[in-house]
Amino acid sequence: MSDPEPIRNALAILLPVVVLVLIAAAVPIWLARRLGHDLRARAMNIAISSLSMLVLSGGYFAVLYLLEAPGVAGAISAQPMLAAAHFLWLGLMAGLIWAPVVVLAATLRPNDGRR
Repeated sequence: MSDPEPIRNALAILLPVVVLVLIAAAVPIWLARRLGHDLRARAMNIAISSLSMLVLSGGYFAVLYLLEAPGVAGAISAQPMLAAAHFLWLGLMAGLIWAPVVVLAATLRPNDGRR
């Protein structure tokens, strides 16, 4: 029987990436329905989506840390500002993953059924 460790390691990397990409695609599409599709609305969409993704991805990493090592909760409660800065930094670094998706999703033309 093969060792399941490489599969777990691959899932530990791929699952967060897939979740971030799905959220990064959903946020600008959801905002585009509310803001419209002109140039100003698309620029606002990219800005709001990027700030939202920064916070959402930082929160996502905080949850992942808490699930992996429950002792992290003590460190977070001991220094909440430092922890918030750390997780926002992780969210910013994850921008290499989610930023291109946000820009592409925000600049797509809406599908109105015509060709």
